[in-house]
Amino acid sequence: MSGSEKMAPYRPMKEFWDERMRDPEFVAAMREMEPEFQAAREVLRLRLAKGLTQEELAERVGTQQA
Repeated sequence: MSGSEKMAPYRPMKEFWDERMRDPEFVAAMREMEPEFQAAREVLRLRLAKGLTQEELAERVGTQQA
């Protein structure tokens, strides 16, 4: 960010989220992506249950940690 650019003022996450959830297109996109969110939550749950770091999981599945 250059010196002339300013960051947006702080905004509580709940305020941001509540605003987005009033947008029908955003809500529709979230619903459409729910299977991907569920898969990501399950991967996280299993990784934590096995005590693996992100790096260890990435190595086991043959990729790099994002």
